[in-house]
Amino acid sequence: MIRKEAKAHWVYTYNLCNVLAAYPDQFRAIERQQRHERSGSHEANAMGAVLRAAAKPIAEAFRQLGLAWGDLTATMTNAANAMQGSYALVPPPNIPHDPALRLDHRKWGGR
Repeated sequence: MIRKEAKAHWVYTYNLCNVLAAYPDQFRAIERQQRHERSGSHEANAMGAVLRAAAKPIAEAFRQLGLAWGDLTATMTNAANAMQGSYALVPPPNIPHDPALRLDHRKWGGR
């Protein structure tokens, strides 16, 4: 959530991922929000929240089947930890695969 707290004081907060950032203008706060939402940690935290929310009904179903709660929580914890370290969610760098195109400094050579 982006909000204006004072003159030249815009704050971006996201409680699920514990992100709190203050900027002098709204544009930088919006950029921070977009950068965070594209990051892999944001998606991993969202998946972890979904897994934690789904754990209670699944645990009840397993308990009715007679399976141990400890096995389920260990499995869910391992799944959440695997999502935290997942690099498959990070988008690839914006560079071409063809080396000839990388030599074109008008587009790929930097400033």
